[in-house]
Amino acid sequence: GAFVSDNGFDHVVIHKHRFHASAISASGNLCDMDADYKSGGVVIANNECQFKLIQLPNGRFKIDLPNTSGCDGFCGANVSISGEYKPVPPACENQRFERSLTTYRSQYHKQQYETAYQTFSKMLNTCKPFINFLTHDKAASELSLSLKKLGRNQDCQGLLSQTRAYGKNEAELKEHYPPVMFDSYIGIAKTIWFNAKACENAE
Repeated sequence: GAFVSDNGFDHVVIHKHRFHASAISASGNLCDMDADYKSGGVVIANNECQFKLIQLPNGRFKIDLPNTSGCDGFCGANVSISGEYKPVPPACENQRFERSLTTYRSQYHKQQYETAYQTFSKMLNTCKPFINFLTHDKAASELSLSLKKLGRNQDCQGLLSQTRAYGKNEAELKEHYPPVMFDSYIGIAKTIWFNAKACENAE
């Protein structure tokens, strides 16, 4: 199945005897590892990179690579696949989440605002613990448009208040996030600020 770290940026996928892990740091450095998955949770990437998944409650597991392990070659500077991972519900896997968002957009453009909101808001609430904040905040910003159309201004503000950009300005975000992360987020943030203002001014 699919697994994700608590920050939503690090992913592990296990299919029968194959293991794939990817991670990204706030500065944009990447990890990408394909390996064999053996019984007992043993992962073998190459002769120098072998480790075991440490089982935790509730289907979670932990990867704890030593700093001097032969796995370093799969990762850039200051990024690692080490950490805790939790199982992702099938509905929240990337492709299904994107399909749900596409359905929402279709319903919105057909002016089916209530249906669009009810359907996708449940998906977003369910999947929030399993997606990164960039994905969540972009989706929340789009979802807020339905609430604006429905005249639910307070709910619109309440939804946008769950994003990291709400109530902040560009200078504050720039100070808080490394350049690569800031560049990835600022476009989303500007849309959130625009939509928050629109909800505020809606009749």
